[in-house]
Amino acid sequence: MKKMTLLVFLLFADLLYSQTYHLNVWSNGSVTSIPVQDIQKLTFVNVSNTIEGGEETTVIQAFKLLQNYPNPFNPSTTIEYEIPVEGKVRIQIFSLNGQLIKSFENTHTSAGDYSVPWDGKDTAGQTVASGFYIYRVSFANSVAAKKMLFLK
Repeated sequence: MKKMTLLVFLLFADLLYSQTYHLNVWSNGSVTSIPVQDIQKLTFVNVSNTIEGGEETTVIQAFKLLQNYPNPFNPSTTIEYEIPVEGKVRIQIFSLNGQLIKSFENTHTSAGDYSVPWDGKDTAGQTVASGFYIYRVSFANSVAAKKMLFLK
């Protein structure tokens, strides 16, 4: 009899004190609330940002090199890139004939978007000539390059 009473008590206690947790999913400005016990599989596609502890964080999915700005530039420009994980980034600036003008190396301890200013000077500190330059950014096994124009 004690086993039966305990079993009935546990069943009712579970009903009285159970909590239902929900996963709130925001999409296109509306919220859908899904009971956690109903979730069998989660697949996230094209996640652009997350909210954790009230702070919104942008999710970077892949290495990306952005166009420098301003372009054309004088006297300086900014090169921006995004990395999905921590790692070493190498930025190299070349003349159109392939001569290495300047090189930057940065080690980042977290994923994120970063920028590097370039003052239009070569490794020796001399201002480069007006013209087109190629900047190449290497990260992990990826390399991307873009053109920029320096005008005096």
